[in-house]
Amino acid sequence: MQSKKKLKYDQLKIWLLISNRWNSAISEYALSLARGLAKIGYSTVLTSKKSSPVARRAEAMGISLMPVDHFSISQLKNLLRIKGAIAPDVIVTFGGPESALCQLYLGQGGAKVVRFRGDNRDLTPPHPVKRIVQGMGIDAVVFPSKMLRSQYGEQRSWVTPLGVDGAKFRLIPEMSKGERPEVVIIGRLDPVKGHGGFFPIFKDILLKWGEKTSLPILKIVGQEANLLVESVKKMAEQAGLQESRDFIIESRRFEQIENLMNKASLGVIPSIDSEVICRVAEEFLMCGTRILVNTVGSLPEALFEGGGKAMKISEMQHHIPLIISLIKDGFRNCPEDREKIASEARRRYCLHQMGKSFKQGLIACVN
Repeated sequence: MQSKKKLKYDQLKIWLLISNRWNSAISEYALSLARGLAKIGYSTVLTSKKSSPVARRAEAMGISLMPVDHFSISQLKNLLRIKGAIAPDVIVTFGGPESALCQLYLGQGGAKVVRFRGDNRDLTPPHPVKRIVQGMGIDAVVFPSKMLRSQYGEQRSWVTPLGVDGAKFRLIPEMSKGERPEVVIIGRLDPVKGHGGFFPIFKDILLKWGEKTSLPILKIVGQEANLLVESVKKMAEQAGLQESRDFIIESRRFEQIENLMNKASLGVIPSIDSEVICRVAEEFLMCGTRILVNTVGSLPEALFEGGGKAMKISEMQHHIPLIISLIKDGFRNCPEDREKIASEARRRYCLHQMGKSFKQGLIACVN
Protein backbone atom coordinates (compact mmCIF):
# COMPACT_ATOMS: atom_id res chain seq x y z
CA MET A 1 0.00 0.00 0.00
CA GLN A 2 1.32 3.42 -0.94
CA SER A 3 2.42 5.49 2.07
CA LYS A 4 0.50 8.68 2.71
CA LYS A 5 2.19 11.92 1.70
CA LYS A 6 3.16 14.82 3.95
CA LEU A 7 0.69 17.66 3.73
CA LYS A 8 1.55 21.18 2.58
CA TYR A 9 -0.98 22.91 4.77
CA ASP A 10 -1.19 26.17 2.84
CA GLN A 11 -2.12 24.49 -0.47
CA LEU A 12 -4.60 21.70 0.06
CA LYS A 13 -7.24 20.07 -2.09
CA ILE A 14 -10.12 18.83 0.05
CA TRP A 15 -12.71 16.28 -1.10
CA LEU A 16 -15.88 16.18 1.00
CA LEU A 17 -18.07 13.06 0.77
CA ILE A 18 -21.59 13.17 2.20
CA SER A 19 -24.22 10.45 1.72
CA ASN A 20 -26.79 12.29 3.88
CA ARG A 21 -29.42 13.45 1.42
CA TRP A 22 -31.59 15.63 3.69
CA ASN A 23 -31.52 19.23 4.88
CA SER A 24 -30.04 18.18 8.20
CA ALA A 25 -27.55 19.63 10.66
CA ILE A 26 -24.89 17.32 9.17
CA SER A 27 -25.50 18.54 5.63
CA GLU A 28 -25.39 22.12 6.96
CA TYR A 29 -22.01 21.35 8.52
CA ALA A 30 -20.63 19.84 5.28
CA LEU A 31 -21.78 22.80 3.16
CA SER A 32 -20.44 25.32 5.66
CA LEU A 33 -17.11 23.51 5.88
CA ALA A 34 -16.74 23.58 2.08
CA ARG A 35 -17.36 27.32 2.10
CA GLY A 36 -15.15 27.94 5.12
CA LEU A 37 -12.22 26.04 3.61
CA ALA A 38 -12.60 27.99 0.36
CA LYS A 39 -12.37 31.23 2.35
CA ILE A 40 -8.90 30.28 3.63
CA GLY A 41 -7.72 29.42 0.12
CA TYR A 42 -8.24 25.65 -0.03
CA SER A 43 -9.61 23.96 -3.15
CA THR A 44 -12.77 22.08 -2.21
CA VAL A 45 -15.01 19.64 -4.09
CA LEU A 46 -18.17 18.14 -2.61
CA THR A 47 -19.60 14.77 -3.66
CA SER A 48 -23.17 14.07 -2.59
CA LYS A 49 -26.10 12.11 -3.98
CA LYS A 50 -27.47 13.46 -7.25
CA SER A 51 -30.62 15.58 -7.05
CA SER A 52 -30.52 15.59 -3.25
CA PRO A 53 -31.22 18.78 -1.25
CA VAL A 54 -27.50 18.82 -0.40
CA ALA A 55 -26.56 18.79 -4.08
CA ARG A 56 -29.07 21.50 -4.96
CA ARG A 57 -27.93 23.74 -2.13
CA ALA A 58 -24.24 23.21 -2.98
CA GLU A 59 -24.92 24.22 -6.56
CA ALA A 60 -26.83 27.33 -5.47
CA MET A 61 -23.95 28.30 -3.15
CA GLY A 62 -21.37 27.96 -5.92
CA ILE A 63 -19.61 25.00 -4.27
CA SER A 64 -17.76 22.78 -6.73
CA LEU A 65 -19.95 19.67 -7.00
CA MET A 66 -19.28 16.21 -8.47
CA PRO A 67 -22.27 14.06 -7.41
CA VAL A 68 -22.90 10.31 -7.66
CA ASP A 69 -26.06 8.19 -7.76
CA HIS A 70 -25.36 6.69 -4.35
CA PHE A 71 -22.50 5.59 -2.08
CA SER A 72 -22.00 1.88 -2.65
CA ILE A 73 -19.54 -0.53 -4.24
CA SER A 74 -21.44 -0.26 -7.54
CA GLN A 75 -20.36 3.41 -7.72
CA LEU A 76 -16.72 2.71 -6.92
CA LYS A 77 -15.53 3.18 -10.51
CA ASN A 78 -17.24 6.57 -10.67
CA LEU A 79 -15.89 7.61 -7.28
CA LEU A 80 -12.35 6.57 -8.27
CA ARG A 81 -12.72 8.61 -11.47
CA ILE A 82 -13.74 11.67 -9.42
CA LYS A 83 -10.87 11.10 -7.03
CA GLY A 84 -8.43 10.91 -9.95
CA ALA A 85 -9.74 14.18 -11.36
CA ILE A 86 -9.42 15.97 -8.00
CA ALA A 87 -6.23 14.32 -6.67
CA PRO A 88 -7.22 15.29 -3.10
CA ASP A 89 -4.78 15.76 -0.26
CA VAL A 90 -7.53 15.25 2.33
CA ILE A 91 -10.85 13.38 2.16
CA VAL A 92 -13.53 14.31 4.71
CA THR A 93 -16.38 11.84 5.28
CA PHE A 94 -19.70 12.58 6.98
CA GLY A 95 -21.38 9.16 7.23
CA GLY A 96 -20.93 5.41 7.37
CA PRO A 97 -21.14 4.43 3.66
CA GLU A 98 -18.55 6.94 2.46
CA SER A 99 -16.27 6.22 5.43
CA ALA A 100 -16.34 2.49 4.66
CA LEU A 101 -15.52 3.17 1.00
CA CYS A 102 -12.55 5.29 2.08
CA GLN A 103 -11.32 2.62 4.49
CA LEU A 104 -11.41 -0.04 1.77
CA TYR A 105 -10.60 1.84 -1.43
CA LEU A 106 -10.73 5.62 -1.67
CA GLY A 107 -8.27 6.28 1.16
CA GLN A 108 -5.50 4.43 -0.63
CA GLY A 109 -2.99 6.33 -2.71
CA GLY A 110 -1.76 8.99 -0.32
CA ALA A 111 -4.83 11.01 0.64
CA LYS A 112 -5.45 11.58 4.34
CA VAL A 113 -8.92 10.61 5.60
CA VAL A 114 -10.74 12.67 8.26
CA ARG A 115 -14.03 11.35 9.67
CA PHE A 116 -16.65 13.81 10.92
CA ARG A 117 -18.64 12.67 13.95
CA GLY A 118 -21.62 14.82 14.84
CA ASP A 119 -24.64 12.61 14.27
CA ASN A 120 -27.18 12.07 17.04
CA ARG A 121 -26.10 8.42 17.09
CA ASP A 122 -22.58 9.55 17.94
CA LEU A 123 -23.86 10.65 21.36
CA THR A 124 -23.46 6.96 22.29
CA PRO A 125 -19.93 5.82 21.38
CA PRO A 126 -19.82 2.39 19.70
CA HIS A 127 -18.60 -0.82 21.30
CA PRO A 128 -14.77 -0.82 21.61
CA VAL A 129 -14.36 -3.55 18.96
CA LYS A 130 -16.65 -1.75 16.53
CA ARG A 131 -14.81 1.46 17.26
CA ILE A 132 -11.48 -0.12 16.33
CA VAL A 133 -12.94 -1.37 13.04
CA GLN A 134 -14.48 2.03 12.28
CA GLY A 135 -11.13 3.71 12.96
CA MET A 136 -9.10 1.58 10.56
CA GLY A 137 -7.80 3.66 7.68
CA ILE A 138 -9.00 6.89 9.29
CA ASP A 139 -6.24 9.41 10.00
CA ALA A 140 -8.19 11.70 12.35
CA VAL A 141 -11.65 12.60 13.59
CA VAL A 142 -13.25 16.05 13.70
CA PHE A 143 -16.07 16.84 16.15
CA PRO A 144 -18.41 19.87 16.22
CA SER A 145 -18.20 20.18 20.02
CA LYS A 146 -15.96 19.55 23.02
CA MET A 147 -18.75 17.57 24.69
CA LEU A 148 -18.84 14.99 21.92
CA ARG A 149 -15.07 14.75 21.64
CA SER A 150 -14.76 14.13 25.38
CA GLN A 151 -17.13 11.17 25.10
CA TYR A 152 -14.94 9.54 22.47
CA GLY A 153 -11.53 10.46 23.84
CA GLU A 154 -9.96 10.14 20.40
CA GLN A 155 -6.27 11.05 20.47
CA ARG A 156 -6.00 12.17 16.85
CA SER A 157 -8.98 14.48 16.86
CA TRP A 158 -10.03 18.08 17.22
CA VAL A 159 -13.09 20.31 17.54
CA THR A 160 -14.32 22.61 14.77
CA PRO A 161 -17.70 24.21 15.55
CA LEU A 162 -20.18 24.88 12.77
CA GLY A 163 -19.60 28.08 10.81
CA VAL A 164 -22.46 30.44 9.94
CA ASP A 165 -22.85 32.69 6.90
CA GLY A 166 -22.21 36.15 8.33
CA ALA A 167 -23.54 37.87 5.22
CA LYS A 168 -26.99 36.39 5.91
CA PHE A 169 -27.05 36.02 9.70
CA ARG A 170 -26.00 39.43 10.94
CA LEU A 171 -27.20 42.20 13.18
CA ILE A 172 -29.70 44.51 11.44
CA PRO A 173 -29.67 47.60 13.71
CA GLU A 174 -32.66 49.21 12.01
CA MET A 175 -34.90 46.17 12.58
CA SER A 176 -37.83 47.13 14.82
CA LYS A 177 -38.67 44.91 17.79
CA GLY A 178 -42.40 45.47 17.17
CA GLU A 179 -45.10 46.41 19.64
CA ARG A 180 -44.67 43.36 21.89
CA PRO A 181 -41.58 41.37 22.89
CA GLU A 182 -41.29 38.21 20.78
CA VAL A 183 -39.98 35.00 22.33
CA VAL A 184 -39.10 32.80 19.37
CA ILE A 185 -38.62 29.04 18.99
CA ILE A 186 -37.32 27.92 15.58
CA GLY A 187 -37.17 24.26 14.63
CA ARG A 188 -39.20 21.46 13.14
CA LEU A 189 -42.36 20.42 14.98
CA ASP A 190 -41.06 17.29 16.67
CA PRO A 191 -41.28 15.98 20.27
CA VAL A 192 -37.48 16.12 20.54
CA LYS A 193 -37.57 19.90 20.07
CA GLY A 194 -39.25 20.31 23.46
CA HIS A 195 -42.02 22.78 22.63
CA GLY A 196 -44.38 21.16 25.13
CA GLY A 197 -41.98 21.54 28.04
CA PHE A 198 -41.64 25.30 27.49
CA PHE A 199 -45.37 26.13 27.35
CA PRO A 200 -45.94 26.03 31.17
CA ILE A 201 -42.81 28.15 31.61
CA PHE A 202 -44.13 30.77 29.20
CA LYS A 203 -47.46 30.76 31.03
CA ASP A 204 -45.58 31.58 34.26
CA ILE A 205 -43.72 34.37 32.45
CA LEU A 206 -47.04 35.95 31.47
CA LEU A 207 -48.43 35.63 35.01
CA LYS A 208 -45.34 37.19 36.60
CA TRP A 209 -44.60 39.82 33.92
CA GLY A 210 -45.67 42.64 36.23
CA GLU A 211 -46.93 45.03 33.54
CA LYS A 212 -50.32 45.21 31.88
CA THR A 213 -48.93 46.42 28.56
CA SER A 214 -46.41 44.89 26.17
CA LEU A 215 -46.90 41.32 27.33
CA PRO A 216 -44.59 39.02 25.34
CA ILE A 217 -45.89 36.68 22.66
CA LEU A 218 -44.45 33.23 21.92
CA LYS A 219 -43.75 32.70 18.23
CA ILE A 220 -43.17 29.10 17.09
CA VAL A 221 -41.74 28.63 13.62
CA GLY A 222 -41.17 25.22 12.09
CA GLN A 223 -42.45 22.73 9.58
CA GLU A 224 -44.43 19.67 10.62
CA ALA A 225 -42.25 16.61 11.21
CA ASN A 226 -43.32 14.12 13.87
CA LEU A 227 -45.88 16.57 15.26
CA LEU A 228 -48.81 18.28 13.56
CA VAL A 229 -49.57 21.96 14.13
CA GLU A 230 -52.81 20.97 15.84
CA SER A 231 -50.92 18.77 18.31
CA VAL A 232 -48.56 21.62 19.24
CA LYS A 233 -51.51 24.00 19.54
CA LYS A 234 -53.29 21.57 21.86
CA MET A 235 -50.23 21.32 24.13
CA ALA A 236 -50.04 25.11 24.35
CA GLU A 237 -53.74 25.41 25.16
CA GLN A 238 -53.47 22.71 27.85
CA ALA A 239 -50.79 24.89 29.49
CA GLY A 240 -53.29 27.76 29.63
CA LEU A 241 -52.10 29.69 26.57
CA GLN A 242 -54.48 31.21 24.04
CA GLU A 243 -53.68 31.27 20.33
CA SER A 244 -53.11 34.71 18.78
CA ARG A 245 -53.15 36.37 22.21
CA ASP A 246 -50.30 34.39 23.81
CA PHE A 247 -48.76 32.34 20.99
CA ILE A 248 -48.55 32.02 17.21
CA ILE A 249 -47.50 28.96 15.20
CA GLU A 250 -46.13 29.47 11.68
CA SER A 251 -45.54 26.14 9.97
CA ARG A 252 -43.67 27.24 6.88
CA ARG A 253 -40.16 27.74 5.63
CA PHE A 254 -38.90 31.32 6.03
CA GLU A 255 -36.58 32.53 3.28
CA GLN A 256 -35.38 35.41 5.48
CA ILE A 257 -35.29 33.73 8.87
CA GLU A 258 -32.58 36.19 9.91
CA ASN A 259 -35.22 38.96 10.03
CA LEU A 260 -37.26 36.93 12.52
CA MET A 261 -34.13 36.32 14.62
CA ASN A 262 -33.26 40.03 14.62
CA LYS A 263 -36.79 40.97 15.67
CA ALA A 264 -36.85 38.44 18.52
CA SER A 265 -36.31 39.70 22.06
CA LEU A 266 -35.18 36.20 23.09
CA GLY A 267 -34.47 33.00 21.16
CA VAL A 268 -35.41 29.81 23.00
CA ILE A 269 -34.09 26.31 22.30
CA PRO A 270 -35.93 23.91 24.65
CA SER A 271 -34.81 20.69 22.91
CA ILE A 272 -34.80 17.58 25.10
CA ASP A 273 -32.26 15.58 23.07
CA SER A 274 -29.69 15.84 20.29
CA GLU A 275 -28.43 19.42 19.57
CA VAL A 276 -24.88 18.37 18.77
CA ILE A 277 -24.20 21.00 16.08
CA CYS A 278 -26.27 23.93 17.47
CA ARG A 279 -26.98 25.74 14.20
CA VAL A 280 -30.01 27.75 15.40
CA ALA A 281 -28.23 28.86 18.58
CA GLU A 282 -25.29 30.22 16.59
CA GLU A 283 -27.58 31.97 14.10
CA PHE A 284 -29.51 33.79 16.83
CA LEU A 285 -26.24 34.96 18.38
CA MET A 286 -24.86 36.12 15.01
CA CYS A 287 -27.97 38.34 14.79
CA GLY A 288 -27.18 39.86 18.19
CA THR A 289 -30.10 38.12 19.95
CA ARG A 290 -29.68 36.43 23.32
CA ILE A 291 -30.76 32.83 23.74
CA LEU A 292 -32.20 30.64 26.48
CA VAL A 293 -31.26 26.98 26.00
CA ASN A 294 -31.82 23.66 27.67
CA THR A 295 -28.66 21.94 28.93
CA VAL A 296 -28.70 19.11 26.40
CA GLY A 297 -26.10 18.15 23.83
CA SER A 298 -23.64 20.91 23.00
CA LEU A 299 -26.02 23.83 23.60
CA PRO A 300 -24.22 25.19 26.70
CA GLU A 301 -20.99 25.34 24.64
CA ALA A 302 -22.59 27.65 22.09
CA LEU A 303 -23.05 30.33 24.74
CA PHE A 304 -20.58 32.96 25.87
CA GLU A 305 -20.75 35.74 28.46
CA GLY A 306 -23.63 38.09 27.68
CA GLY A 307 -25.13 35.75 25.09
CA GLY A 308 -27.93 34.34 27.26
CA LYS A 309 -28.43 31.48 29.69
CA ALA A 310 -28.35 27.68 29.73
CA MET A 311 -30.44 25.82 32.29
CA LYS A 312 -32.40 22.60 32.54
CA ILE A 313 -36.01 22.84 31.42
CA SER A 314 -37.00 21.42 34.80
CA GLU A 315 -35.28 24.37 36.53
CA MET A 316 -36.58 27.20 34.34
CA GLN A 317 -39.73 27.67 36.42
CA HIS A 318 -37.49 28.51 39.38
CA HIS A 319 -35.82 31.30 37.37
CA ILE A 320 -38.80 33.14 35.86
CA PRO A 321 -37.59 36.62 37.01
CA LEU A 322 -34.25 36.01 35.27
CA ILE A 323 -35.97 34.92 32.04
CA ILE A 324 -38.29 37.95 32.19
CA SER A 325 -35.19 40.15 32.57
CA LEU A 326 -33.64 38.57 29.46
CA ILE A 327 -36.81 39.24 27.45
CA LYS A 328 -37.10 42.85 28.64
CA ASP A 329 -33.43 43.55 27.98
CA GLY A 330 -33.83 42.17 24.45
CA PHE A 331 -36.94 44.25 23.86
CA ARG A 332 -35.12 47.42 24.90
CA ASN A 333 -32.92 46.70 21.89
CA CYS A 334 -29.73 48.38 23.14
CA PRO A 335 -27.49 48.70 20.03
CA GLU A 336 -24.26 48.43 22.04
CA ASP A 337 -25.37 45.21 23.77
CA ARG A 338 -26.55 43.60 20.56
CA GLU A 339 -23.39 44.55 18.67
CA LYS A 340 -21.27 43.06 21.44
CA ILE A 341 -23.16 39.75 21.15
CA ALA A 342 -23.01 39.72 17.35
CA SER A 343 -19.32 40.64 17.31
CA GLU A 344 -18.35 37.81 19.65
CA ALA A 345 -20.50 35.37 17.67
CA ARG A 346 -18.78 36.42 14.43
CA ARG A 347 -15.39 35.87 16.03
CA ARG A 348 -16.35 32.35 17.06
CA TYR A 349 -18.71 31.17 14.34
CA CYS A 350 -18.06 32.88 11.00
CA LEU A 351 -17.25 30.68 7.99
CA HIS A 352 -13.66 31.92 7.85
CA GLN A 353 -13.14 30.86 11.48
CA MET A 354 -14.54 27.41 10.67
CA GLY A 355 -12.03 27.00 7.85
CA LYS A 356 -9.21 28.30 10.01
CA SER A 357 -10.14 25.95 12.88
CA PHE A 358 -10.21 22.96 10.52
CA LYS A 359 -6.77 23.88 9.17
CA GLN A 360 -5.39 24.15 12.72
CA GLY A 361 -6.81 20.70 13.46
CA LEU A 362 -5.12 19.24 10.40
CA ILE A 363 -1.79 20.74 11.42
CA ALA A 364 -2.09 19.37 14.96
CA CYS A 365 -3.41 15.91 14.14
CA VAL A 366 -2.64 14.95 10.53
CA ASN A 367 0.87 14.81 9.11
